[in-house]
Amino acid sequence: MANILVFNYQIPYPEHFSGNTVRVLPLSREISKHHQLFLVCFGEKDERYHQLRTLKIFKDIHLVPAPKGRKSVFRHFYVKTGDQTRVSLPSEYRRIVRSLEDLIDLWSVDLILAHTSHLAEYVLPLSGIPKVMDAIDCNALALSRMLSYKKGGKTEFFELLKHRVALKRKRYLESGLSKRFDLVTVASKVDRDYLRMLSKVGQKRIIDVPNGINPTLLTISVDNSNEFKNAIGFWGDLQFPPNKTAVYYFYDNVFSPFLSKQGVIWFIIGKNPTDRIKRMARTDPNIRVTGFVENLFDFVSRIPIVINPMVIGGGIKNKVLEAFALRRLVISNTRGIEAIEAKDGIHYVHAETPVEFSEKILLYLSRGQERKQIGQNAASLVEQHYTWDKVGHRYTSLLNAVIQRASHHGLISKS
Repeated sequence: MANILVFNYQIPYPEHFSGNTVRVLPLSREISKHHQLFLVCFGEKDERYHQLRTLKIFKDIHLVPAPKGRKSVFRHFYVKTGDQTRVSLPSEYRRIVRSLEDLIDLWSVDLILAHTSHLAEYVLPLSGIPKVMDAIDCNALALSRMLSYKKGGKTEFFELLKHRVALKRKRYLESGLSKRFDLVTVASKVDRDYLRMLSKVGQKRIIDVPNGINPTLLTISVDNSNEFKNAIGFWGDLQFPPNKTAVYYFYDNVFSPFLSKQGVIWFIIGKNPTDRIKRMARTDPNIRVTGFVENLFDFVSRIPIVINPMVIGGGIKNKVLEAFALRRLVISNTRGIEAIEAKDGIHYVHAETPVEFSEKILLYLSRGQERKQIGQNAASLVEQHYTWDKVGHRYTSLLNAVIQRASHHGLISKS
């Protein structure tokens, strides 16, 4: 059993608080079955902090004040690194690195596991200890997709320039991860391949490990006779750019021209609906914006079809895995399903164009038995490959290999 320092930019609680916590919390729970975990993150001792402590996943939790203060004007001269704390707030950067160094000594840490690539700058100065970077998503890939999407719209010049600078910085940062870390993980093969393309060395150290779902989700009783009639659904944090962009795209290109007049009901579920999404519901009685739903999965299990028309973004779509586990029929484009080993017509239904989306939604709303069969196939796929116990076992094995190599080279004394 090794002592592992888990470094995250936020308190990883509750599980569905964000796309970060939906991975970090259950993955930590699985790793903690085999190793002793210590958590360091930015934050304050609020209710989330106290609730996380009660789970006893981490032997100890240390909160570090987030970097703050007036940013150095010299950051503007560093095109590739001007967004990093070591350039913009050097004294705050040194404070955080010193805290990590002290905690490594205090907890006798054998390995550090950092989540998300923007924390890499704090971890790299830590010498004599193996380092693992769980980047989760490739930010350069997501930004390149966003830039391509915005180029086709009416985006202001300075906004495009801002995105180009951000993309240049992310490419520079992420291209060096495999050189500086013993292992780099991401949640999808697409993100893995993009990172490998950026990296000049250590491509084989970049591994894809998907997200999972809690196995209990597979046990939720689904009563198909209790489904909403003629309904489709989409859920997620509606302020998150990939989610709100998907909603806007689907409304403009699919729902408004093809489905609304057919009486299809569209449930848009999730916290932080934008003003535009609220206006859509006010002007179209067939759109139901629910806001946050306490019993999300019970609610979603009554919606016959889940749509996933992603336009930008990367990584794995947790909502698809959750819909699969609930035996819902998912209709998705390539970008929405690319991170999951699912087959069209067996585990989900593929649609790429607005016409394909509308036709297949109307078709499968009328074919209850086929929806049920595909939903059952999807649940079997999740049960075989995408539950957290299976994902966590694989991730722990990867960490064990890093620890074993470090022990062999004398970096740590434990096996």
